[in-house]
Amino acid sequence: MRLLTVPMYSDVHRPTSSLEAWTQRQARRLRQRLQMVRMVYASYVVDSSLQLALVLAGGLALQVPLICIGTGTVLSGVF
Repeated sequence: MRLLTVPMYSDVHRPTSSLEAWTQRQARRLRQRLQMVRMVYASYVVDSSLQLALVLAGGLALQVPLICIGTGTVLSGVF
């Protein structure tokens, strides 16, 4: 059985210059960073929601989830 190999870039999508390749890498990296920041912020929201459930059950003070979501908002906004 013979395995077929697929080139990394087809001729149509091959960057024409090193500057273009660098620009494409930077744009892809920026998209990845923003995706990671959104995922981290979503994690803060989930954590705060669970902490709010503990507040309603009487196990935590209300300040804890508020500080958590505030911290997450500030940190996600900075990055």
